[in-house]
Amino acid sequence: MTALPAGAGRLSRGDVGSGSVLVLALVAAALVLGAGSAAVASVAVAAARAAGAADAAALAAAAAATTGQDPCAAAGTAARSARTELVVCSSAGGGVVDVEVAAAPGGAVGELTGPATARARGGPVP
Repeated sequence: MTALPAGAGRLSRGDVGSGSVLVLALVAAALVLGAGSAAVASVAVAAARAAGAADAAALAAAAAATTGQDPCAAAGTAARSARTELVVCSSAGGGVVDVEVAAAPGGAVGELTGPATARARGGPVP
């Protein structure tokens, strides 16, 4: 058996601590990716909430229009119940109502991206 030369298997002074730096870089990259994924998910949830609220507001407005009530008041109530804001409400005549609803994403993402909006039309079947 041959003996290893003196100092074999030891790290040189320049390599000491390089593993810690690599681990810190990987952890930082994972945190950035996680924060980005959370931001995208927050915007997607707001868009889905806006779409559902717009549909509900349009249906409520159309139902109110057919009974002689104020369709935009009914649309506003439906939008507020879904934690969204009614942005546009217009009657196209014949009981048809167009609405636009906005939903803000949660957290700091909402300040950066602004609200997600969705439009819907409700009314009697032609």
